[in-house]
Order: sequence, then C-alpha cells, then structure tokens
Amino acid sequence: GPDDLDESDHYLFVPDRDDLRIGSRTARHFAEDEATDLYEEVVRAFSGPGAFRRFEEILDRAGRREDWFTYRTARIREGLRAWCEAVGIQVVDGGPADADG
Repeated sequence: GPDDLDESDHYLFVPDRDDLRIGSRTARHFAEDEATDLYEEVVRAFSGPGAFRRFEEILDRAGRREDWFTYRTARIREGLRAWCEAVGIQVVDGGPADADG
C-alpha cells in the first residue's frame, strides 16, 4: 500500500460488515421482516456461542439461505450508501454492483 496511508487525508477506510453493524441484529430483523415463521427459532439461535452456525442451519432447513443473502446484501448497500453520503462521496447507480437490483 501507499507509504502515507496513515498520515494522508487522501484515503478513506471503507467500512466492513462489522462497521456497518451487519450481524445478529440484522439476522433477527430478517426473520422479523422476511421470515416471520422462523422468528422465534432465530431469536433462540442467537442466545449463545455458535449463533450464526445455528442461524444458517435454520435457514438451510427452511430453504431460505438465498433470501437471507439478498436481505443482508440490501442492508450492506444501504449502510454503504449512507456512509458515502456522510463522507461526501456521490453514489452513481447503474454500475456492475447494481446489476442485480
């Protein structure tokens, strides 16, 4: 990387899923919004270690993993758009990243 990465204001660190808070709360919102039949089971899945493994098992049994990925991707896009706006980056729709929606 560039030698001045830490000292220069020419660079921005793009937030990742953790920074955007895409995690268990988003998974519970998915169940609440898109998979109400799974909501109680999902809430129980997030009560201890191995929560995402249990969550993915629930999704697999219900055939809803792709629905989760679509929902999560939309939340990531929303978070990144909000971040771009906050730091003054103009988002232009219609590029390859928008090809699927």
